[in-house]
Amino acid sequence: MSSKKNKSPGIVLRMFQTDADGGRREVPVPPMSGKPTARVTGEHVRGSVEVWNAEQGWGVVGSDRTPGGCWVHYSDVIGSGFRSLTIGQQVDLEFEDLGAKYPGGNQDGYRYRAISVTP
Repeated sequence: MSSKKNKSPGIVLRMFQTDADGGRREVPVPPMSGKPTARVTGEHVRGSVEVWNAEQGWGVVGSDRTPGGCWVHYSDVIGSGFRSLTIGQQVDLEFEDLGAKYPGGNQDGYRYRAISVTP
């Protein structure tokens, strides 16, 4: 029995070109220059919960370091049991800059995504 794990290929980019007659053909994707890396602050920034959707388990935390807000999933909230936040609650936030990681990168329209949130 093999101990190898099946690995997902991750994001697969495919480009197509439409010809003048309406035909479509795949064209090679140009290689990326360098390996994209996320800028993780490594620091805990103080922020305030601006939006929290308890039914869907996500929200937005605002801080001076995350203009436009930082998207948060309940699984990134530190704690045990059911994890939820309250609008106006002050939290410590560690985040990544998706715009630095991927050209035009965002999570549901937010450039910043939480890595951990401590109430």
